[in-house]
Order: sequence, then structure tokens, then C-alpha cells
Amino acid sequence: MRLPDPVRNGLTRLLERDAAARGEQSPALPEVSPPSQKHPLPARLALWLNEATGQMRWKRARPYAADELAGHLTDQYEAFRDQGMDEAHAAEATIREMGDAVETGTALDRAWRPAPDWVMLGLVLGVAIIGKIVQYLIAGVGVYPVAANESKVQILQYLAGAVCLFAGYFLDYTWLGRHPRLTYAIWAGIMAAAFWRSPIMNGKWYYPEYGLWLFPVAFATVLYSQRGKGRQAYALA
Repeated sequence: MRLPDPVRNGLTRLLERDAAARGEQSPALPEVSPPSQKHPLPARLALWLNEATGQMRWKRARPYAADELAGHLTDQYEAFRDQGMDEAHAAEATIREMGDAVETGTALDRAWRPAPDWVMLGLVLGVAIIGKIVQYLIAGVGVYPVAANESKVQILQYLAGAVCLFAGYFLDYTWLGRHPRLTYAIWAGIMAAAFWRSPIMNGKWYYPEYGLWLFPVAFATVLYSQRGKGRQAYALA
């Protein structure tokens, strides 16, 4: 359903003002030149740099982080070259010294965070409230049967959704990738509880279907933890 033009225009102006305000509140970043100009890098190191900075969700901070990382890469690479290594071996040795690009990038992502977008969060919560009210009203006029505790169910669903929204927005989701076994154990526990508490409706378990929606998250943590391990990673996946 398309929103009326005055409403859409008002929301657009509100989001633009909020983005400008958050940009002013965010930590000031110095102007930097592209790393390729200040620190010419071999292709292998440039790929590592792009992968590392690609993990950062705050795009304004990427050039600054890339400049710092490029300086470290160049210093390490030149040190290995001075020891007599050829270009290929010096690049590989530099990457080993710097560590995994994804882990480095996620650490940078945790360190560099923009100011929270409170206006967008408020809009999402407001739209969710409107949706719940409409859902309750539709049920109340007889389109769907209304249980005696329907209002309580709607409130609990909204609160649970709000908690998940804030958790996904503020918490460090990379923790899941660093603890794949625990993440899988939590998912298995959720599935066990779903089977234990689930009623059987129309010949099938009712709750486990919702637990399966979380399986891609658990599986992704295994893939994340197995990067760079070759055939062993394929077998485990």
C-alpha cells in the first residue's frame, strides 16, 4: 500500500535531517588519499585490504582504516623484501603476519561505529505498532476468531520483536561466528524445547517449524569458522 505523498515527503525530510545530524555527531575523520596512491600494494595485499575493510559497516570510516592498514602492510612487506624474499613470498608472509582479513575487518567494525539511527528505529517500532493495532482490529471484527487473551498475545509479540530488533542493531553479531559450537548448541536447545512443548496440529509438530527459521544462522557460523581450511571445511559443512 502506497503512503500518501505528504506523509512520504515528511518522512523523507525527517530521515534526511536525522542523517545530517548523526553525521555531525559522528567522530571526525581526517581526509585521506586512496591507499593505492599513498601506499602502492601488490595485488595480493590489495585483495586482503579490500576484504578487511569490506567487513566495516560504517562506510565513512573505511578510507581511514584502509589508509592505516595499507601503511602497516607496506612496512611489513618491505621488511620481508629487505630480507631477500621475492614479491610473492613477501606478500604471503605479510598476510600471515597480519592475520585473517575477515577477523581484522570485524575487529575494525566493532571499533568504528556511527551514532545510532534513533529516528529510523523509532519509525520501525511505530510502523510495527500500527501493524499490530490493525491486526487486532481485523481480528476483532470477526474476520478471524479472537481468543480471550488476544491483546496480551499481540503485546508480547510486539515486545519480543522490539527486543530482537535492538539486539540485532546494537549487539556484536560477530560473537556468533567466534563461538559456532555454542551457537549450534543454543539452536539445538531451542529445537528440543520446541518439540517438547509443541502441540500437534493437522498431523504435524507446530513449534519446530519456527525453530528451523534459525538454522541458517547456526549454519552460517560453521561456514564462518571454517574459512581457509580447505577440504576439511567442505566435509564439515
